[in-house]
Amino acid sequence: MADDDAETPDAEDSQRRKLRLIGYSTGLSGLLTVGVSRVFADPYDPLVFGLGFLTIATLVFEYTEDRPVGLSLGFLTAGVIVWLTPVLSPEASFAFTGVILVLFGLLNVVFPPFALFFSNLGRRLARRGSD
Repeated sequence: MADDDAETPDAEDSQRRKLRLIGYSTGLSGLLTVGVSRVFADPYDPLVFGLGFLTIATLVFEYTEDRPVGLSLGFLTAGVIVWLTPVLSPEASFAFTGVILVLFGLLNVVFPPFALFFSNLGRRLARRGSD
């Protein structure tokens, strides 16, 4: 069964590794967001374009070097969050967004079983809904 393969120890170790990679790049994106928000008066454009460039560059690197996808997903997630920050909360600062990204990154790196629990819960609910 293909669904049972996702719950093997090797698959769980691979998921844990991907979560750590996502956490590293999300945390790095948060640090970059805080830094850029301190340097520029209006950091929106440099952040969106910079994180977009990092996403594309790491995606190409992961593809050409046959690396597991993870770093680019973290940069992509952070880029979307930074892109939507002015729309969702116009009064929020980019420094605060950067701190939140760092905390999300730490959560993925330090507590992967916590994130895996929600991943597995979603997989089980999706299976139940398709049956």
